[in-house]
Amino acid sequence: MFKRDQGGLTSLSDEQLKVILKKVYTQELTCPFGRADLLMRGLNAVAEEGDILFGLDEPGVRAVISAVFAERRSTAQHILKLRAKSETIASRGGEV
Repeated sequence: MFKRDQGGLTSLSDEQLKVILKKVYTQELTCPFGRADLLMRGLNAVAEEGDILFGLDEPGVRAVISAVFAERRSTAQHILKLRAKSETIASRGGEV
C-alpha cells in the first residue's frame, strides 16, 4: 500500500536520494518519471515516498533533491551549534 499524503522526502536517506540523482545523471532513469519507473528499478521506498519528484524534468529533480540536502545540512549545523551552546552552559554550572 502506498502513502498518498505527499509528506515530502524526509523519510528518505541521503543515500536513497543520491541513487536517484545518479540514475537521472546516467540516464538510467529518464525524467519525467513516475512510481512505476522507480518500482521497476527496485527503488520501492522512493516510489512510496517520492511523490514530489514525479513528473518533474531533470533540472526540477536535481533542484528538489539539492534543496533537501541543503536543508539537512543547515539543520545539522544548527543542531551542532545548539549542542555546543548547551555544553558550554553546562560546563559553567548552568550560568549563561
